Amino acid sequence: MMIMTCHKMPKQVYIEDAIERSINLCRHYLKSVVFPASDPLYGPGKKLKGK
Repeated sequence: MMIMTCHKMPKQVYIEDAIERSINLCRHYLKSVVFPASDPLYGPGKKLKGK
């Protein structure tokens, strides 16, 4: 998202689809790499009870 704050950024970057895909990429990275590394609850193969 910081890329979008750069001076003279092309208008193609501001398309809603590009923004949505970048957010989904960040969300996927957080769920699959960052959260499992910092919290054992998010480990691979672990599921919450009742879900």
